[in-house]
Amino acid sequence: MESNLVAALIIVLRRTLRRLLGLARSATKLTINAAGDLARTRSKLIAENALLCQQVIVLRRNIQRPRPNRHEPVLLLILACLSGQWRDALHVVSPETLLRWHRDLFKIL
Repeated sequence: MESNLVAALIIVLRRTLRRLLGLARSATKLTINAAGDLARTRSKLIAENALLCQQVIVLRRNIQRPRPNRHEPVLLLILACLSGQWRDALHVVSPETLLRWHRDLFKIL
């Protein structure tokens, strides 16, 4: 009976420690990212925010698999060019897709 109690206590301690370590990692990552944002210019932060907002607009469409409209790839390309860390801000499309759109746009021009 005592061994069951010890085993249960170890399990609870292990779960608690995992949660605390996860919170510490999240706080550390948040602090590092915030410090990096302090070094970036205001215009790059605004461009990244606009890039994220545009992706939210695409995701809010009431269809099962939302896709960018005809003009949105160009808008996403422009915002990605203005943003310094565009790869971290992309969530709706992959960076490879954005680069393909960029190449296709230059083929047209």
